[in-house]
Amino acid sequence: MTVPRRSDEHGLTLIEMLVALVVFSAVLAGALAFLRAQSRSFSLGSQRVAMMQNARFALDVLEKDLRTAGAGAPDIQPPLIYLGASVVAFNANYLSITPGDVFAVYYNPDAAAGSTAALTQADRATIPLTSVAYPDTTYLSSGVNSPAETIVFFFLPDSATSRSDDFVLYRQVNALAP
Repeated sequence: MTVPRRSDEHGLTLIEMLVALVVFSAVLAGALAFLRAQSRSFSLGSQRVAMMQNARFALDVLEKDLRTAGAGAPDIQPPLIYLGASVVAFNANYLSITPGDVFAVYYNPDAAAGSTAALTQADRATIPLTSVAYPDTTYLSSGVNSPAETIVFFFLPDSATSRSDDFVLYRQVNALAP
């Protein structure tokens, strides 16, 4: 048995269906382009925030150590050795392995050998990125080698990235590896 169609019922023609699909596709393509642009923008923003956090951390470390320049050094030992565009070198009794050393900024009984006393003239080292050799003399305090070590901060381009504007902040104590 067949049901007769009423005259007010209409179906979609093939052309109407194609027009609807084209309009829907255009709206969907626009929405996807917008979402892709938002995703790129979010990614770029995240990279910028990470870069700023890294820079803030590096500057905090640099500031913390620079505030100690000259601390615990005898009067004959210069607090600031070298200051350049990408290098700063100074002396400070930053770290001690001697319990109760009130002149040191920090105490660490496990500190590396050679990182808790001043360089002697025999251990003379070149400041990174310069031709300056330091020290010219052995700094003695009461007949004993000065407890103020040489701390050097310097920037070098980051070789782990392809960008030419990425740098790494290195910290070197005396002639030890940075």
